[in-house]
Amino acid sequence: MSGRWLRKYFVTFDNTKTESEVQNSTDFLIIPGVNFALVPQGYLGEALFSRAFFIQLRGSHHVFGSDSDFLQLDTTAERTFDLSSKWHLLLRGEAGSSLVAEFSKLPGSVRFFAGGDRSVRGFGYNELSPEEPVLNPDGTQKLDDKGNPVTVKVGAKHLLTGTVEIQRDLPHNLGIAAFFDFGNAFDKFGDPLEYSVGLGFRLRLAPVTLGIDIAQPLSQPGASPRLHINFTPKL
Repeated sequence: MSGRWLRKYFVTFDNTKTESEVQNSTDFLIIPGVNFALVPQGYLGEALFSRAFFIQLRGSHHVFGSDSDFLQLDTTAERTFDLSSKWHLLLRGEAGSSLVAEFSKLPGSVRFFAGGDRSVRGFGYNELSPEEPVLNPDGTQKLDDKGNPVTVKVGAKHLLTGTVEIQRDLPHNLGIAAFFDFGNAFDKFGDPLEYSVGLGFRLRLAPVTLGIDIAQPLSQPGASPRLHINFTPKL
């Protein structure tokens, strides 16, 4: 640890099996890496997630005995700014990118997905991802009972998500929030992002803050609102 920066070197040994209707593979991975985290001053008595910054670089190569070659960078940041004694601005974001010669060689366990309680609300957990068509044994497109093409979410090389949230404190450790989320998991920079807006309720307890949010997707016409419940621990 250097000042407020916590640095960690690691090596992960992973024997992962990816099974889907478009991919079946087993990969043995030896993944060395390094990550840095910015630790808030006096964080033992604060909510660590309110001022978090984390960046990680990891990769795998056949010279280590791995079945897949890739290099991946992932970073997350979250901070709450006090606009006044009762009004607060929360900014949160995540960005990730993978360098790999052939995407099909990137194991499913290290691909990016988006959507969920602490990602792009209004969408299900890991719902946002590129899709690939499912084929019949004869090579034709598989259709469901309604005649629609069947696809499966396969994960992505890159990730970008963000949140802008305004919070207002209320009496009795309560609060309300209004937010705008955006992001997606994608294979090519420039692919469209998804968007949502919503309202939330906050209950601040000693160990955690309970959040209950209702988010409405804006980028998918006709989509229904989605309820999200999350807990932010105080460390």
